[in-house]
Amino acid sequence: MSSPIHYFTAGGPLMYPILLCSVVALAIIIERWIFLRRVRGANERFHLEVRTHLHPGSLDDAIRVCRASQAPLAQVFFAGLMRVADGEDRTRQAIEEVGQMEVAEFQRFMGGLSSIIGGATLLGFLGTVTGLIKAFQQVERLQGAVNPSVLASGIWEALLTTAFGLIVAIPASFAHGLIMSRIQGEVRQMEERSRKLMVLLVTGREDGA
Repeated sequence: MSSPIHYFTAGGPLMYPILLCSVVALAIIIERWIFLRRVRGANERFHLEVRTHLHPGSLDDAIRVCRASQAPLAQVFFAGLMRVADGEDRTRQAIEEVGQMEVAEFQRFMGGLSSIIGGATLLGFLGTVTGLIKAFQQVERLQGAVNPSVLASGIWEALLTTAFGLIVAIPASFAHGLIMSRIQGEVRQMEERSRKLMVLLVTGREDGA
């Protein structure tokens, strides 16, 4: 049975950029996953802490807790606190605006991951083309007097690069979708929690809506 190294070397020079794509994609996926887990933990800790300091009119206490925290939820809630005197609509708008700003940080490197997904696929297809060119060059060199074994090297290269490109792109694409879904869910939760914390601050009552 052929080893993975044999398949890799048989795929030709384009296997190396495809391998690089796989390494970078894996690094981005792991980094973003760890980042999102850390953000969720920080948000949970802030949420529990700030609730113990909230009562009607306790604006200064809430601001102090927000400034002491690095949690994204603290930044979103703080933006709302700064506009609470301007009314409910402006407060909600401030919360949503900062929430969208946090999205940019959450989506860091995700554009690069999208490029890698497309790039790995295209490199695989390019390998298909170069492999077939190699096969037909053999046909031309031998003036058509060829057998399947002569063409095997080029066709083998064409199929392997396509397969490896898709092996990199398909899992990375699923991971991209999953991470983006978690990002959107985290941002929506931050905005909703900030709104409910604001209600608690103003009225002293939980908002179950």
